[in-house]
Amino acid sequence: MPFSYTAFGLTISSELELAELLAHDAVCDVTIQFGNVPENLDSPTGRGVLYQVTPQQFLLNLPDTARYLVAHGDSILIERAPNAPDNQVRLYLLGSVFGALLHQRGALPIHGSAIETPRGAVIFSGPSGRGKSTLAWEFQRRGYRHLCDDVSVVGFDEQGRPIVYPAYPQMSLWADVLDKQKYARADLRPVHSELQKYALPTRESFNAAPVPLFAVYVLYPVNTDTLEITPLKGLDKLQILTANTYRPRFMAAMGKRAQHFQLATNAGKFIHTRKVVRPVTPFRLQELADLIEKDWAT
Repeated sequence: MPFSYTAFGLTISSELELAELLAHDAVCDVTIQFGNVPENLDSPTGRGVLYQVTPQQFLLNLPDTARYLVAHGDSILIERAPNAPDNQVRLYLLGSVFGALLHQRGALPIHGSAIETPRGAVIFSGPSGRGKSTLAWEFQRRGYRHLCDDVSVVGFDEQGRPIVYPAYPQMSLWADVLDKQKYARADLRPVHSELQKYALPTRESFNAAPVPLFAVYVLYPVNTDTLEITPLKGLDKLQILTANTYRPRFMAAMGKRAQHFQLATNAGKFIHTRKVVRPVTPFRLQELADLIEKDWAT
């Protein structure tokens, strides 16, 4: 019997157990199965070192982990490499593979971690390594509910207003963050055998319901002691949303630039967008969180 889950606003039937996700018994939107995956796609419209794309298919080939084939926004086929650990197969499945599926479905996935505030959902965005998960963890520690880690899917309600669909109750934090907060790494699962990054469960603080999107804070680490927040408007706001879309090369190769631009434009009409400058080191996490908390309250 396949496992049944929910994540990213979707119900999922999976032959692979996905311990991170919440169980859910409903008619599925997406099926995940094991099977034979081709080494190449016919007439790809885009490609990288490890992936190929057509308008309706996405192929990811990770020789030591698995080959993944995503098709038509509703199916994922996995051919795993011999001896590949489950957590490694799941890591790429819940990252790039679901990112491609979300683009196939016409969603707006933002590269960022999200929490729920009294004003609505807030996304902390930016490329890898800017402190998105660390900042979301700090707010979760302060009592705010967790929605997403790394990929925040933005959809729209019946009135056309943007909402954030929760992902799953887990954050991935680097070892140095855990060490500073006196977490025992031995009690946590590594997300990858070659990374000093660990999975921190957040089930007790997780909100599984969609939340209206209030603001996006984009993080910019700098080599100075600067700590400031700047509101963005007009084209600057739109550029932030498009630049921080998750896996934009996949979307472009699928021929979805125009659709994506319209989604970002529609979302931008309703939300606040902020540029957040912070020092590379020290992080000044507590001060940064205080400043952001004050910003959304005003």
